[in-house]
Amino acid sequence: MLQPTSPGVYVEEVPTPTPGVVQVHSSIVAFVGITELIPPHGVNIPFRINSLIEFEAHFGRAKYSNNFQVELVNDSGTVKLNHISQEPMAQQAILFYAMQLYFMNGGGPCYIVPIETPNKTHYTQGINALAAVDEVSLLVLPDASLLLNTADYHE
Repeated sequence: MLQPTSPGVYVEEVPTPTPGVVQVHSSIVAFVGITELIPPHGVNIPFRINSLIEFEAHFGRAKYSNNFQVELVNDSGTVKLNHISQEPMAQQAILFYAMQLYFMNGGGPCYIVPIETPNKTHYTQGINALAAVDEVSLLVLPDASLLLNTADYHE
């Protein structure tokens, strides 16, 4: 309580609880690509996720695997690569690895649009499906970087 000691104007400050600042994601990313699993809702339908664990639960891991064996040759630390095997389509299905990097680097909520095969028609259908999602501000197609047909890049 304020106790004035001399005549004049007095100001009493009353502490009030201020609302905290809530972090809001200002950009939402959408990924379009090949997934190991097709979820029950089907292909070309945007699905929002918040973590890599959610991605794996709904879409699986990498559709095609890259396998290699490494052998330690001697105690000096020399390493010998024994065997590399790769599915022919492995380089065209890198969405899972892009998702790993996205979440490892602090990525937040995003949309996934699974497609069946890496061609212009399926990518176009996936992109068109995102038209109904207002909050998407960045579109990523990691698998599209390895399309083999140059006609798929432009009209």
